[in-house]
Amino acid sequence: MMQHTVSNFYTGPLDTRGNQFFVRPVLTFKPGKDWTIQIDGFYQSKVPTGQFIDADKKVVNAAISKKVSSNISMRLVVNDIFYSLNNSWVIGHLAGTQANYYAVGDSRNAVLVFTYRFGKAIQNQRKHDANGAQTEQNRAGN
Repeated sequence: MMQHTVSNFYTGPLDTRGNQFFVRPVLTFKPGKDWTIQIDGFYQSKVPTGQFIDADKKVVNAAISKKVSSNISMRLVVNDIFYSLNNSWVIGHLAGTQANYYAVGDSRNAVLVFTYRFGKAIQNQRKHDANGAQTEQNRAGN
């Protein structure tokens, strides 16, 4: 994605350009009948935004889930496994100005999810293929 900013700034005209690359892979594995493993994340390249140059951002997450029964499933999710997600930038396009910013938040966490589905499972549901006109004709008996 192309970024372009044109503005009058207190240090003079600001005209910045740059490209941004973003990718978000998701990999899902089924090692057994009731097991699922998922690894996902994203990478965003550095990008100029106005007077700032945002640093690249990257994160990797993982999850494992187990279907215990037809009504119960469990899922363990770990976000930002490598503790790599940060918010950083540099002021890079203003004459006579130099500033850097770097912050790491509490992005690494683990979540355990327990899911219980109430009610009985509906099996052999009738597929609805008719359109509205067909339904009306059936109702009217024509």
